[in-house]
Amino acid sequence: VTNMSEELAILESCLKEAESVGDGQQGVAEFEVDQSSTETAIHSLIESLRARDFSTAIAQVKAF
Repeated sequence: VTNMSEELAILESCLKEAESVGDGQQGVAEFEVDQSSTETAIHSLIESLRARDFSTAIAQVKAF
């Protein structure tokens, strides 16, 4: 078992920061979504998180 509490706390703070930056910008959250399958959506979200592209990740979550 691996304790990832610290990593999750960092991720949470980064996502909150990206969300607060994106809240004031209309159009930033617009994201074309291929909703052909849940698996595709989840894979796309994971890739955004791995790339630390948190603004896109938040837009994806809102679109999904």
